[in-house]
Amino acid sequence: MALSYCWGPIDGTSKLLKTTHETLASRREKIAVDTMPQTFQDAIIIARTLGIQYLWIDSLCIIQDDSRDWQIESSKMAEIFSNAYLTLISASGSGCNDSFLSQYLAGLSCTIPVDLNPEMAIQGQFSIRLRRFPGSSDKMAEILTGKWISRGWTFQEERLARRVLMFGENKYFFDCRTFEQAQDTDKRGLRPNWATAVASTKDEIKFRKENVQLDNHWEHWQTLCRHYAYRELTFPEDKLPAISGMASKMAMKVQSEYLAGLWKDNLMHDLFWETGAVTTKLRKYRAPSWSWVSLDGVINWPLWRTFASCSECTTYCDVLDVRTTPNGLDPYGAVKDGFLKVRGRLQEVKVLRVGESKYQHPGKLYQQGIEIGSANFDRGIESNSNQVHSSEEVYQGLLMAECNSSEDGEPLIRGLVLAKNGRKREGHDELERVGTFTLPSGGIPDEWNSDAEQVVVII
Repeated sequence: MALSYCWGPIDGTSKLLKTTHETLASRREKIAVDTMPQTFQDAIIIARTLGIQYLWIDSLCIIQDDSRDWQIESSKMAEIFSNAYLTLISASGSGCNDSFLSQYLAGLSCTIPVDLNPEMAIQGQFSIRLRRFPGSSDKMAEILTGKWISRGWTFQEERLARRVLMFGENKYFFDCRTFEQAQDTDKRGLRPNWATAVASTKDEIKFRKENVQLDNHWEHWQTLCRHYAYRELTFPEDKLPAISGMASKMAMKVQSEYLAGLWKDNLMHDLFWETGAVTTKLRKYRAPSWSWVSLDGVINWPLWRTFASCSECTTYCDVLDVRTTPNGLDPYGAVKDGFLKVRGRLQEVKVLRVGESKYQHPGKLYQQGIEIGSANFDRGIESNSNQVHSSEEVYQGLLMAECNSSEDGEPLIRGLVLAKNGRKREGHDELERVGTFTLPSGGIPDEWNSDAEQVVVII
C-alpha cells in the first residue's frame, strides 16, 4: 500500500518523520508507531485492517538527505503507485499531523433532546447527521478544504494508482479500474464501510480503467499538463520529477522521445502552449524556453490541435535537432540543458502590447509598419520593469505551421516570437522564446518567403 498525503509546512511546525543517513540504521531496526505523525498512524490502521503487510511512505522510504537515493527512488514513482495494491489518500488535512480517520469517524452529527409534553413526561432525543446531496461536485466539495489537491507531487500519485481510497472532509471515496463507490452515495441507499468497499470486486462503474483505445494520446497528455500546471511545489526544481512517472508511462504508449514536458513526435503541436494567467520566470534554470516547464503558471494549448494532427498541418520549418540533457539519473526527470535547432523563415517583427492584464498578455504583430496578426506573450511586464505598458518591442518571428482551427473554419498560421540573446551555438544565433503569434490564412507577408530561411538554435 502507498500513502499520498501532504507533508505540511516546512517551517519546522510539521512533525514529519524522515529517514536520513543519521536515522537510517534505527529505521531499519524498527519505527515505533507512537512516534509517527497522525496521518502515518491512520495509514497503519488501514493497512492492518486490510491485512496489508507493507506500506510505502515517501519520507520514510527515501533517504531525504541523499540526492542520489532521492533521484533513484523518485524515478520509480510509476512503478510504486501503479503496482501498489492500494493508494491511500489523505485529502482533507493540511499536513501529516492531521488525522483523516478521526474526521471520517466523527462526521458531522449531533443529538438533540426533545421535550414534547412535560406534563405527560413525553421526552426523548433524535440525531441529525449531515448528508450531502449526491452530485457531480460532491467529491470536490469534500477535498477542496485540504491541501492535497493543490500539491504538485500528489497529482501523479493519484493518476498512477490502480486503486484509490480517499478520505475527504466527512466521507471516503473508493475507486478502481472497474468500480467506484462513495460513502452515503451507495445505489441501495446503504452506508458502505470502507473496508468492504476495498475488498469489493463488483463491476458497476468504469472509472479508473486504463483507456488503451484513446484516440489522441497527445491531447490527453496536454490535458494532464494543463491540470498539473495549477499545482504548487515547495521546491520549483521538482516540476519535471513530480510528473516523471506519468511521462514514463506515456513513453511506453507513444514510443516517442520525451523533451522536458513535450514529445518529439508531437513537437509541432506541443510547442504552441500558451499562458493563461500570471506566470513567473524562474531564477534558476529548469527547462529550455520552448518548454512550458520553464515557467510557473497556468498553461493551455490552442483548439486547433483537436482538428488537425501534425501530419495534417502545413509546416514552414524543419526541425534539424532537438535535445534535452537529464540532470540526474531519471531520463524523465529534471534537465540541465536543452536546445531546438530549426531551419525556418525568420523575420524581424514588432509587437505592441495591448490589453495587458493579470490573466492575459496579448499583443499586435507588425511588419513594415503594417499590422499582420496577433501575439501572445508568455509573461506579462515585470512589476519592477522599466517597460512602458504599451511599448512596441522588436523580436524575431519564426514561421512554423498552418493548421485548421476548427472543423469548418479557416486555417491559422502560427509561429514563435523569439528574442536574440547575443550568443551563438555551432555558429548559429541563439534565441529564446517569449511568446507565440497567429496570422490569418493567406496572410503571410512577401518578406516571409523561402528566401528568409535560416538556421537558428532556440534554448
